[in-house]
Amino acid sequence: MGAGGERSAGECLEGLAESLGLGPLRPSSEEEIPSRRPEGLDAARAVREARREREERILGVLEGEA
Repeated sequence: MGAGGERSAGECLEGLAESLGLGPLRPSSEEEIPSRRPEGLDAARAVREARREREERILGVLEGEA
């Protein structure tokens, strides 16, 4: 715990992972990620779609303000 008894962000995330039954968190290198990704999961495509949707929402809000 930090000064004054507060928990660090890392400690909070570790506690959350434990409460969700995810086990201990450990850092991953970029080389490890593709080998551990489930087959059939196209993360790059999913990220692109999420970014595009977020951009569309932001632009829609900004255009509505104009």
